[in-house]
Amino acid sequence: MQGQTFVDPCFFSVPASSGFSNSTDIANEPANGADMVKYENGTWSNAGSGSGLSIEPPVICDAVKAIFLRSQGANSEGVGFRLTAPLNNGGAYFLNFTYVSHGNGSTGTFSPKVYACNTPNLFIDGVLQGTLLGSLNPAGTTWFTGNFNFNGSAGAAGATWIFIYADNGSGLIMNNCQIAAGELSIDLPNITEICQGETATLGDPSLANATSIVWNTGAASATINATVSGYYAVSASNSCNSVSDATNVIVYTEPDLVPDGDTTLCQGSSIELRTVGFNPIATWPDGSNDSLFFVTAPGLYQVLITDECATVQREVNVSLDSIPVIRLGADTALCFNEPLSLNAFINWPASTYQWSTGETTPVIAVTLNESAVYSVSATNLCGTGSDAIYVEYSLEPADILAGTYEICFGRQLILNTAGIEGKYEWRDGSTDSTLPVPSEGWYWVTIEDDDDCWVISDTTIVIEIPCTCPMFLPNSFTPNDDGLNDEFRPVFTCEPYDYQLDLYNRWGVKIQTIVDPTIGWNGKSAGDPLEDGVYAFRLFYREVYDGIPIIKFGHVVLLHHDE
Repeated sequence: MQGQTFVDPCFFSVPASSGFSNSTDIANEPANGADMVKYENGTWSNAGSGSGLSIEPPVICDAVKAIFLRSQGANSEGVGFRLTAPLNNGGAYFLNFTYVSHGNGSTGTFSPKVYACNTPNLFIDGVLQGTLLGSLNPAGTTWFTGNFNFNGSAGAAGATWIFIYADNGSGLIMNNCQIAAGELSIDLPNITEICQGETATLGDPSLANATSIVWNTGAASATINATVSGYYAVSASNSCNSVSDATNVIVYTEPDLVPDGDTTLCQGSSIELRTVGFNPIATWPDGSNDSLFFVTAPGLYQVLITDECATVQREVNVSLDSIPVIRLGADTALCFNEPLSLNAFINWPASTYQWSTGETTPVIAVTLNESAVYSVSATNLCGTGSDAIYVEYSLEPADILAGTYEICFGRQLILNTAGIEGKYEWRDGSTDSTLPVPSEGWYWVTIEDDDDCWVISDTTIVIEIPCTCPMFLPNSFTPNDDGLNDEFRPVFTCEPYDYQLDLYNRWGVKIQTIVDPTIGWNGKSAGDPLEDGVYAFRLFYREVYDGIPIIKFGHVVLLHHDE
């Protein structure tokens, strides 16, 4: 006797809760076909209305599939399974099903008939096409699993379809694959810890029922052996459910101390000594057993460490250090093409360096003939220190005085070389950086660099030319602080000499005197605003130095608001 194999025993040829009329692997005849139903989250879902399904499935899966058959007289439901090989005359066969009498139309006993057929249509135009093989063993309202045994007859010989036909009562037929597969399970710990030389077996025996197993290592077995540290993940699935899980495997060698060997203690701070291993227990010099030990002074520290893998003794030598203190020296001045090296290494050798120039070496050369600020930061385990120095190059100036200067008759000219640092000596023996020139003639100066890098002289000629200095007087102003015409002030095209502006009220009383030609009258006296009206003024000035006095009298109108 041989178990006959179906092409699609898992009911996968159609989606859940749909009819089978479009299926080539699971057929139904006549018009009302079987319903594929699904049990998920405690509820059956199906295409037919009023099925009344409530009995839980016999297996636990993510989503259980079954076929629901109802007896409806001439339109009773059936489902067909395509065989992988035709039946032989006289051959002994068996089919295995799990089923239950259930749902609307159930009589309490479910024993559908079994037919063999050469086509996927059990009925054509209402005419039965198949050969009756018998009926399934009766099942009540409790799930029943059993074999249906039959012999291939002359009428059934060559049949490639088996039909289950419910002409009496209603019931569910379980997914054959899910009954055989069983539910998969996997529960790996977040962390799996072992000692070196040991093996961790990962996985679950239930994965042997999986149709697909994928480990991130490439393995496809239900369990694997892990002997090295790493991340191990698995996913598996069958017709019943899908599972996945992962674990981090840590393989411990002997326990250790962090840091181990030589280390540095920064002044004013502490170092944390920490034991690592497979549940380590430490014995420190002071007798304490914590996993952490804080060091606040330099010295040699020893510890005995015992874990689940081994017992070892470790030691660490702690030396004292501090944040780098860098001293590049005082600002300095150099002459043309005079080289200079800046050295931060001599101040703090055990550091990494970063200069403002982008260089990372402890010693750099300054850029020739370029005045600049050079800064450096030095970093070690304790922190970062920095310093800066200004390097000034005293370069001989190319030009001091212009070749020719022009001045107005009666006006002074100021020769100004204040932008050049050094010791001055002019033609007349003066030593200021500026020289007042009252008249035309030749003038020269000698400048000696403060840093003794150079001495330079230059000569110029000053020529007198006639000049005028027009002046304009406004006749009114509006001191209302709107930024427009808020002051009364004579406007000169050149700077006047011996300037004085006197202001009088209508009774001839002087109310203010102004001697700075850049300052105007704001319409106030002693800080108090004056009333609108006409005010008199007297203006005295000279157009040139020691020139003819010019006196002007006039009136100005004060209005606080424009009209």
